[in-house]
Amino acid sequence: MFITEKDTERIKKAAEGRLLDVIKENVAMARRGSAYYGQCPSCSETKGFEFNEKKNIFKCFKCGFGGNDAVSFYMKLGKTYPESLMELARQFNIHIEKPEDKKKPTSGKSYCATMLKESGLTAADVQAKIFRKDENKTTTVSAVFKKGTINSRNEIIDGDDVIIEYYDLEGEPVKYEQVLKGKGTGKIKEYFRVRWQYPEEHLDKNGKPFKYKSPTGSGSFIYIPHKIREKYKSGEKIERLFIQEGEKKAEKACKEGIPSVAISGIHNLGRNGVLHEDLVKLIHACEVKELVLLFDSDWNNISSNLNINDFADQRPRSFFTAARNFKEYCIQLRNSRSIYLELYIGHVKENENKDKGIDDLLTNTLKGKEEELVKDIEFLINEKSLSGTYLQLHKITMLNDARIADLWHLNNATDFAKVHQNILKNLPEFRIGKYRWRFNEKGEIESAQPIEPEEKYWEEIEKTDRQGNFVRMEYRFRYERSFRFLQNRGFFRYEKMDGTFDYIRVEHPFIETIYSHDKIRDFVKDFTREIANEEVLEMLHRGGPQFLGPEKLSNLAFNRPNFEEPRRDRQLFYFKDNFWEVREDGIKESDYTSITHQIWRDQVTDFQAKRTGSLINVDKQEKVYDIQITPTGQKCHFLKFLENTSNFT
Repeated sequence: MFITEKDTERIKKAAEGRLLDVIKENVAMARRGSAYYGQCPSCSETKGFEFNEKKNIFKCFKCGFGGNDAVSFYMKLGKTYPESLMELARQFNIHIEKPEDKKKPTSGKSYCATMLKESGLTAADVQAKIFRKDENKTTTVSAVFKKGTINSRNEIIDGDDVIIEYYDLEGEPVKYEQVLKGKGTGKIKEYFRVRWQYPEEHLDKNGKPFKYKSPTGSGSFIYIPHKIREKYKSGEKIERLFIQEGEKKAEKACKEGIPSVAISGIHNLGRNGVLHEDLVKLIHACEVKELVLLFDSDWNNISSNLNINDFADQRPRSFFTAARNFKEYCIQLRNSRSIYLELYIGHVKENENKDKGIDDLLTNTLKGKEEELVKDIEFLINEKSLSGTYLQLHKITMLNDARIADLWHLNNATDFAKVHQNILKNLPEFRIGKYRWRFNEKGEIESAQPIEPEEKYWEEIEKTDRQGNFVRMEYRFRYERSFRFLQNRGFFRYEKMDGTFDYIRVEHPFIETIYSHDKIRDFVKDFTREIANEEVLEMLHRGGPQFLGPEKLSNLAFNRPNFEEPRRDRQLFYFKDNFWEVREDGIKESDYTSITHQIWRDQVTDFQAKRTGSLINVDKQEKVYDIQITPTGQKCHFLKFLENTSNFT
């Protein structure tokens, strides 16, 4: 869902000063004096939800649901920023132009040929000489990118997707033992990947489109272009080797004189905690001195479709993890095989043409002058900043994890928020690490979990000498305030049937069991690091269990959750972003903003369920059933397979 800045401003202007209208669209409000009262749309509390017209704020005094603008109202009910804008556009009759259909006509050419052409490659560029172990020990030439698709059993069949075959350093097909449910099946198969022509027809467990698929239970492997295979067999030295995400990028880079191999994802550099053996053999045989893990230009981007409960730093942290693992894998080579490498991570620089990967850069900005990229690399590698016209590198050979994390500003929430302010400023609040933040009216970042005076769990006491001169500040822990602080953030006790209790945390509608008091203590310490000085933290360290141990935390209030009452006429299924109510007359889908009861967090299946509609139509004619696959069913590989067999009756 994409909304232009112009449309965003139109929507916000239409909603300006009409927060009460937005609330009334969702909640029945009754006026009493200068305020309006109603049932909280978040926790369903009937008495605690209030809208103050003078202050233009809404607040639930039970669950804390509150804010001061229309966008935050919807976002705090679980919608993303674009979804909230679309809801306001609907409410205030703002027409939003929909993006054009992205499916492109192929003009009679296969999708495989079209895809290669867009990356500046031909079928001849992506061939492999394959060694066949037959009687004549022949060598044949095979296309690595082929037209085709797969069925529900991961078998290659005719189709207009793209099949990408993998061959090892010796020119033999890469093989794997299929692993299902953590156990080897004993079946040895050849590895490949399929690139879908229409990713929107292939959704992952979270309901998001994905472009590539590997056979189930195969693991991951290194993709080796044939130009690299030839260098390996001849023993030719490779001074600097690039590792890129995606087979096309590696092939295009090799074609233009930049030695590269590919991985299927930034976290697929190794298996079982070590680099892929083919990559190690290549490094050793070709005496590689410098190894570069190259990301795309969006290496530091965050999602533009954030929900206030999402972690804003999740995507950058994923890239950091990949970089850290890359360094650790290579350090193992130094210790176990005496292979010493200079290590770099880098990325394509953003440019006017919006080139994302190195293949885009070479086919767009540098079309007809591809040799400039090689020159740029040779230039930047000798620059202190490691910055060129087209690429930016960072040498991480001797950097510790904290220094690597600094490349993404992951060690400082304020710096991280400022870097991504263009997206985060639109959110009423956002999560970085364990805590919630927001930008205030002055454009400054501040905690979205401010501590109120009655929650401040420490007291500052000025110590003076006999003359009344200030000597030092001492700090005293305040127990009652600490319990109030924790309870306001959802920490309670839950009494079990046997009379004992568990600690729980309530974030409506979810309840999570806290199995150790240490987690509560760590929460307080981490919170203190963000809002107080080091002396307050020292006080907590010294106090330890005395302040926040089991004995003291037994003073937390009990919470009696409002669980669902079992009913014979319905069953509820809880998924990642919504829940289904199954009744005799059908299935109703709802998001969690409409739920009135509470549920345990582990009742939720971490899967973004999506109804597909009917897959088949059945027409009974006397004793004969006529079965027809619907257009939706035509997208199901398994049904299409059955249709072509005698099993479809």
